[in-house]
Amino acid sequence: MKINTKLHGVLDYCLALLLVMSPWLFDYAGNNIHTWISLGTGITIILNSLFTDYEFGVIRILRMESHLTIDMLCATILLTASWILDSSQQVMMFFLAISIGQAVIALITRNRPYSYRKTNNFHRLKITQ
Repeated sequence: MKINTKLHGVLDYCLALLLVMSPWLFDYAGNNIHTWISLGTGITIILNSLFTDYEFGVIRILRMESHLTIDMLCATILLTASWILDSSQQVMMFFLAISIGQAVIALITRNRPYSYRKTNNFHRLKITQ
């Protein structure tokens, strides 16, 4: 089962918002590594989405394949941070859940936006006639 890029975009922005707000939601805000990892990863996901050439992109310079690779890198950072850092149980489980969710979403997302699939099929049909 593959999810479309529209749903992926909505999930990206929701996940990024959750990561940016999580230090205050889960009471681990402060000048510590957990806060900076959460903020940095959330901002990276927002920038990644804004610069991707898909339905929710604004400055469309990244291909969807690159977007999904960056998503996997962010998931890896969160997963690594949850294990390596001396975190509270709550922060560790939050980072672990978010990283697994993000990786699964990246793995099951189509690598082409709907508009590209539609356009490419039209050109293929036009050429063969």
